[in-house]
Amino acid sequence: RKAVQLSPKSGAYYDSLGWAYYVAEDYENAILYLQKALDYALPHQKDIITEHLRLAYKKKEKGGG
Repeated sequence: RKAVQLSPKSGAYYDSLGWAYYVAEDYENAILYLQKALDYALPHQKDIITEHLRLAYKKKEKGGG
């Protein structure tokens, strides 16, 4: 969270925070931060962030957090 506060336009930091929420099974927050990650992502980051977001939606649809 601190990194996002210090660099609020870093797609990589939002992706890391979103993935941390994913690992913690908090899919609502994971999706929120992964969507922000896409907004600020550099072109070479978009594929992995999109995959992270897909996985978070999949878990949420299965009834997860």
